[in-house]
Amino acid sequence: MLTIRDLAWTAGFLEGEATFRLRVNTNRATGRSGGTNEISVPQNERAPLDRLRLLYGGNITARPERRQRHHISKPSYVWTLSGIAARGLMMTLYPLIANPAKLAQIRTALDQWRTRPGTGIRNRAKTACPKGHPYDTLILLKGGKQTRRCRQCYNASMRAFMARRRGSA
Repeated sequence: MLTIRDLAWTAGFLEGEATFRLRVNTNRATGRSGGTNEISVPQNERAPLDRLRLLYGGNITARPERRQRHHISKPSYVWTLSGIAARGLMMTLYPLIANPAKLAQIRTALDQWRTRPGTGIRNRAKTACPKGHPYDTLILLKGGKQTRRCRQCYNASMRAFMARRRGSA
């Protein structure tokens, strides 16, 4: 169970080390873009990242040693949390963080997520099915789930299903 002490430690640790952002993904086939919130924390020591993963989930990835000008750097690690878990953690930690730059990162990431064009907006704007029939009513399916379908196409698919079913019996 998460305690206030865990939240305070997390807020302090992430305030100094983390990056809060909206990671934008583009589907190469359709060209549509979407995004997911992400928190990432690079660290040389693995122990604090293990604690974050234990508390909130996420993934830890290792970065290999890198040769720099006069020495070889130690391997480093990155903890990443994305999606709804990252959004929830951002919203939870927002009042606990004092660093204005980190607050701006969180605010920007959440605002970009809220205002991004998503599937829901596109589908709500549709008034006709792909065959041109109007979406005029909701169809109630088994289990009480409502879905927006074209009545004519739905009835035609049910007639075809029943005909196949009778033919195989």
